[in-house]
Amino acid sequence: MVVAFLFAGFYLLFTDIPVKGLEGGKRLFFVAVLFAYASYRGYRLYTAFKQNREN
Repeated sequence: MVVAFLFAGFYLLFTDIPVKGLEGGKRLFFVAVLFAYASYRGYRLYTAFKQNREN
């Protein structure tokens, strides 16, 4: 899941494919949200593995 959000973020960031309704600032904001959510899910995954290893 984390990889999918990172892939989508990089795809939207580095391609010029027009997406209806996502131009300019909206597109950059959406990419920032994708990266933020991917980092949040990555952190949750890391803490779950860490907690599982301790038990």
